[in-house]
Amino acid sequence: MRVVNAQFVSPGGALVGGPLSTGRTGGVPLLDFGNGQHLLAWTDDASNPDNHIFGQLISPAGAQGAPFPISQALGDEDIGGVAAGIGGFLVTYYREVDPIQGLGRLYGRMVSTSGQLR
Repeated sequence: MRVVNAQFVSPGGALVGGPLSTGRTGGVPLLDFGNGQHLLAWTDDASNPDNHIFGQLISPAGAQGAPFPISQALGDEDIGGVAAGIGGFLVTYYREVDPIQGLGRLYGRMVSTSGQLR
């Protein structure tokens, strides 16, 4: 179990401020910046072994929104990527659909700049 944190870093590599904690545990988070804010997304392990995908919006000043579920479907999920675009973010993730045969599918979910799922 790993606490999911983020840390601002200056262009010169110096840490800026303290770590930002999501208060959640899970895998290594992914981050992108667009539309004036950051989206931090990760594989959350609170319901292990069925891990799910969570996100959190963070302003450039470090103000954190509440963590929110991006996907909580049946089966184990793993974060794939985060990309900013016009009006929001795309979060991709892998979902195991047949654990016996090791089969899964790749999914994508749009997240608005206010954290609403589309």
